[in-house]
Amino acid sequence: MKIVTFLGTGNYQQATYVFEDQEFRTDLFPEALATLRQPDEMLVFLTQEARSKHWTTLQERLAGKVPLHPIDIPSGKSEEELWQIFQALAGSLHKGEEVTFDVTHAFRSLPILALLATAYLRVVNQVRLAAILYGAYEAKDAAGRAPVFNLTPFVDLLDWVTATDRFLRSGDATDLADLLCEAHQLPWRTAGTPAREELPRHLKSLANNLRDLTQAFLLARPAEIARHADTVNNELPKAEPE
Repeated sequence: MKIVTFLGTGNYQQATYVFEDQEFRTDLFPEALATLRQPDEMLVFLTQEARSKHWTTLQERLAGKVPLHPIDIPSGKSEEELWQIFQALAGSLHKGEEVTFDVTHAFRSLPILALLATAYLRVVNQVRLAAILYGAYEAKDAAGRAPVFNLTPFVDLLDWVTATDRFLRSGDATDLADLLCEAHQLPWRTAGTPAREELPRHLKSLANNLRDLTQAFLLARPAEIARHADTVNNELPKAEPE
């Protein structure tokens, strides 16, 4: 797995970053990631100013732990430079690779570019997104422990938006049904026994009915469209709370 991370020019301070059941204390979050995620390699996007300020320190701390590959980017002070950064992000990963994006030290609009590059690469290069992480230094507690937020659900939200738009425009709910099935199955695979009464019961049924409705649309069968649409309409109030 690769990690794509950023270095800025900030005066970063020490914090104990907490991710799942692991902790690591550092002022440079990419150093924590090397332990928390144990990647095969790390791509570090940085400006010339950031290279002068933090790059040598990061190299020294991660020597022998993970291969580091610096990728120079402009400061992002113009639209042209923003496109250069996006192209650098999009060109940094190969087809089918698994990646974790870290936007902790990303500056200005870089987190947005990373999010868009992630969405782009998932479609164009079938890149597998393990996570988008943010070490929330500003959210640290009195003991100096800072949570690491997993922002991946916000990328998943783009999938839901795209699938819903496809359904509204064309009547094809295939992608939406797939997402509903995954939303139904994932909690069942990961939840503990005490929470079983709160697990979804209706999402998969709604997904199957949406597939039936899509098939009726594709075959141009008005009677079946009406019947399946009515079923979907009845399923929605049951599935909505889930």
